[in-house]
Amino acid sequence: MRTITKLVLIFYICLSCSAIHAGLENAQRFSQFIRGSLADSQNGTVRPNPPKVEDSPSTHGGRKTDAEEAVTPAASEGDSPQYRSTSKQQISYDDVYGLELTLPFMGSVELNATPKDNITVKLEKHGTGANEEVVQTYLDAVQLEISTKDDILLLNPRLPESPDSDARLTRLDCFIETPPDLTLKIKTESGNIRIHGIRGSMALTTNVGNVHLDKATGAYQVSVQSGRIYGKILLTGGNNTFATQSGSIDLVILDEIAANMILETDDGAISLRLPESYPADLEIQIEKDDPRAITIDLPVELETAYVGDVVQGWINGGGPLIKMSASQGITILPAQSVSTESETDDSEVEADDFYAEDDLPPPPTVNVPRASVQPIIDGNLFEEVWAKSAPLSPFSMADATTLPNEPTQAFLLWDEQYLYIGARIYDSQMKQVQITQTNRDSSVWLDDTLEILVDPNPATPTYHHLVINPIGTVFDQHIEANYPLDSDSETAYKRIAEPDWDSRAQVKTQITPTFWSVEVALPRDVLESSSLKNWRFNLHRKIQGSSSKATEYSYWSPTYDELQPWWPHWSDRMGIIRLAEKEHSESAQGFEFAEQFSIAAIEVEGNSEIPTSELLEKIPFQPGDIISVEELSWLSREFEALDWFSDVRIGTSDVIEEEVVEEGGESPPIPTFKVNLRIYVTEAPTSRFIGINIHRNRYFISPFLRAAFGLKQGRASIEELNTKCQLIENLYRHHGYDLAQVTHQFSGTHLLIDIDEGHLDDIRFSGNHRITRTELTDALGFKQGDAYSKQIGTKRLNQMRAKLNRNSLYFKSIKSWGVKREGDRNVLSIEVEERSRLKVDWLPIFDFNRVHGLILGGGAGISTREADAQIYGGISNGLSSKIWNYQLGAEKTLFDDHALTLGGRVYQQTDANRYAGWSEGGEFLGAFFLGSTSLDYYQRKGYRAQVKGKLTRSMDITLEFTDEDHEILFKSTDWSMFNKDVLKRGNLRINEGHFRSVTVGYNFNSLKDSAPIRSGSSLPGTRQTQNYRAKHGWRGNLSVEYADKRLDSDFDFNLYHLTIVRYNQLRSNHNLDFRLEGAFSDGPLPRQRLLYLGGVGTLHGYDFKEFVGDNTLLFNVEYRIHFGKIRYMDESEGPVGAVTAFLDTGGAWFYDEDLKFDRFNASVGVGLSLFIGDPSFVLGVEIARALQKERNFVPILLLSRRF
Repeated sequence: MRTITKLVLIFYICLSCSAIHAGLENAQRFSQFIRGSLADSQNGTVRPNPPKVEDSPSTHGGRKTDAEEAVTPAASEGDSPQYRSTSKQQISYDDVYGLELTLPFMGSVELNATPKDNITVKLEKHGTGANEEVVQTYLDAVQLEISTKDDILLLNPRLPESPDSDARLTRLDCFIETPPDLTLKIKTESGNIRIHGIRGSMALTTNVGNVHLDKATGAYQVSVQSGRIYGKILLTGGNNTFATQSGSIDLVILDEIAANMILETDDGAISLRLPESYPADLEIQIEKDDPRAITIDLPVELETAYVGDVVQGWINGGGPLIKMSASQGITILPAQSVSTESETDDSEVEADDFYAEDDLPPPPTVNVPRASVQPIIDGNLFEEVWAKSAPLSPFSMADATTLPNEPTQAFLLWDEQYLYIGARIYDSQMKQVQITQTNRDSSVWLDDTLEILVDPNPATPTYHHLVINPIGTVFDQHIEANYPLDSDSETAYKRIAEPDWDSRAQVKTQITPTFWSVEVALPRDVLESSSLKNWRFNLHRKIQGSSSKATEYSYWSPTYDELQPWWPHWSDRMGIIRLAEKEHSESAQGFEFAEQFSIAAIEVEGNSEIPTSELLEKIPFQPGDIISVEELSWLSREFEALDWFSDVRIGTSDVIEEEVVEEGGESPPIPTFKVNLRIYVTEAPTSRFIGINIHRNRYFISPFLRAAFGLKQGRASIEELNTKCQLIENLYRHHGYDLAQVTHQFSGTHLLIDIDEGHLDDIRFSGNHRITRTELTDALGFKQGDAYSKQIGTKRLNQMRAKLNRNSLYFKSIKSWGVKREGDRNVLSIEVEERSRLKVDWLPIFDFNRVHGLILGGGAGISTREADAQIYGGISNGLSSKIWNYQLGAEKTLFDDHALTLGGRVYQQTDANRYAGWSEGGEFLGAFFLGSTSLDYYQRKGYRAQVKGKLTRSMDITLEFTDEDHEILFKSTDWSMFNKDVLKRGNLRINEGHFRSVTVGYNFNSLKDSAPIRSGSSLPGTRQTQNYRAKHGWRGNLSVEYADKRLDSDFDFNLYHLTIVRYNQLRSNHNLDFRLEGAFSDGPLPRQRLLYLGGVGTLHGYDFKEFVGDNTLLFNVEYRIHFGKIRYMDESEGPVGAVTAFLDTGGAWFYDEDLKFDRFNASVGVGLSLFIGDPSFVLGVEIARALQKERNFVPILLLSRRF
């Protein structure tokens, strides 16, 4: 098949040559030949040097990125050439703990960690001057002065004392390899600082330049006057500052070790990526009055959210302070933890091994001419210099046999400074070209793109890669090794490469109704150093598919990879470009034109709207110029590409005058004909304007839109404006503005572009009966007329859901929502689902103990959603004791702010001695399965009345009156699952009698996470439990219980109780918690109310209830490290479990005994806990040992948290 293709091409070339020679004999046939060969030539226009680049304003949203760095070529020092010299020094690392370096002149600093045991410093010196020998001598004399002071390595660059006037240093770059553990103090005047893998404190300062931190570890003080701060870092503690006066801050924190950070930019944006469980307090100040100015996608709570004011809050419960200040936006997003070690992929396949076909044809080769002048880099190929460029052969699909549906034309030039690439990327559906990426080095490959692969030195595996989309957004990288094939394009584009490498390429694009063009000037000094003239090169064109458009991957040099046609990184399948010294003289067909003619006159016909003078300005030729057929063909094609016309024909007059040769003279080698150049046009609708106004745009700023889409004054076709408006609209929609509409109109001599980013004309709610529209709109935060985007809409709906969950008693869920267009109105429809007014909670009762045997029953609570009234009750029966227990209670809350609650209940129930370590679940399992008899029980029958007053959100006081009888209970069964034949211990006797008391209590709880209180909380088997979501804050209570015979009580004592618990979150998953608990009686307590210590929940490592008295004092310290992540039954997320270490100490004594130090006992231990479905329910194992002689380690099974 390939042989047949070659024969067809040879036949075509021969046929074309015959047409040329025939055209020399007859003028009419000559003109016909010109018109027939116009579509296959190339373009160009002569311009003075140096290359000019149109001014490009700031990119998307006003945020300055790497894409905005100067696109003007490095100025040459007049006619003086540039020279470079390098030197290298090695220094011992022994007794070196720090490094200081200051560059007082232009230059960059790069430090890389190395496993070697010495420090290597390489200087790269750049200079200029008229005499190479003088400049090289001068550069060789530039040295690095090395000294040490207090174990600090001091590096000071020194220039020659008597510099030669014919030589000048233009730049000094310093590359340092060092062992990783080092403190740094680096300052540059004008240049970048890059730190890779260093561990230690770092003070980095530059006036003009970027600071790149790559997997560095330490404490940071980074200050930049004008430039960007970015990278991936690890924190070690202390205070860290990142400040720039003009530029952005983009940092990724690689693990969850938190530290204080200050991030400040006076003119720029801040992007911070944190691990999802990273704890932090926030203090944010933003100047930009924009609802998108602050974006946080982590568990966050904000105290206030007034734009322009200080916003305070905390992430993941709070932690070290992050203080942020920016003028253009702040973003905090989640980032997965990243290993600092290099990763390898065992599945890598070498390209030569994977594709070892022997029958592949040789790659295409083209001679690239040297440019006579430097082209203007503006995306427009209508310059004469491009007419003398090397056209690349037509693109094909990856298999080399299929032609793409959409053609691509590409051209190459070069000079000493640059490699120039020009291309026209045709698309029959230009309005559907995919453009989503606006920031440099973003995921540009997701768009329709042209990719450039260039390898100046094929002997090495390294090469360079650029990806460009239709608005000139660039992703560039330096490939360090054979690029691994990866089905995930985003992963593949960032592996085994340097994505932070900056090509310094000048890139400009233009958009027309039928194609988009790109013009690139690639500096040769940033490419791999090579003296070779034969380079590897390839172009890859990518069309992203859609429902109305096919996906296409085409190449200049095909990869022959039909399985992964989208993958261009086969370096051995690149084509060859040869940097030729002479200007190009070959046509697009590959043969030489020998014909030239002189232009006698230029005539334009068919134009009515466009003045002839304006058309003549487009033509780089004038009457009297001698041009070739190739240049005329190029001119015709350029006019056809100009969308001002629906049809263009270029012809010549019928008379061609051949030069007269005097007698005896020699005939000129090339016959010259004199012709009248005639241009016939059919105009398309166009308009000329002297100003452009863009209205109502907020997300993309006007300078960015002007630069990206080539919106500038002059003449444009109406179809071009329609295409650009549609592409701008598509760009908005790709960024979530689904309702965006972009239109244009003319007002006098001005073009007006109106950008309706999408506003809401109406908001409709359905499904709400008790929740008012005002409540819904306030929670949503949207008003009619507000701008709408998918991101804003999702954020507002989430905000609405969260607010209604907190504040609305009847809100259940948002069933559905969406935006649709009804006529010319944008309508947001939200359907909500409400809860019923009454809430019913059912509670089964299932228990077992030796006094009742198996206990079966149930209870229920009925309450209003407002929680201002509830009724609850329950009943159960002991199958062995035949005793019925019951309770019935009610509560009523008064006043709108729930400041006062009245309640009471009557009951007959079985109770056990209440002490700190009582575990209802543990007692049930022990009694049911093993027959344990840890607790003793008694019967209570009576009533209780209570008044509770709420002081604040986290504090309340209670007043409670109790009137009940206490009765003895006897053992009724010896049954258990595994110890059926063992006689169980009897139930201890109590002090029977009538009990009356008054209790005053004060409760406080600043925790945000605690298990709920079930309705009917006094039912057997219910209580409030603090859980592992409680990480930061206080809780506790103070109470006085007064039981006196004057209350007609058989018992006489005053009991004072104190509990204080503090939870301290040290890191996102580390906690250090404390509990202090004490109970003190001024008289003897009845047996059923005695206080105990020992065993689970109090003093681990001691026997259960080993210490008894009327007074107790207990202190616990627990250090917990949570691990893993799980979703609980309530849909919240939390840890899978925790590892703990603890210390317990406490003592008990009777009311008539003195408090002595020797009454206190202590224990230590470690444990492991797992959370079963909810953090309130724990399955844990501990090993504890009492700090006394002859005590052994005691294993403990836990079913709940100790405190």
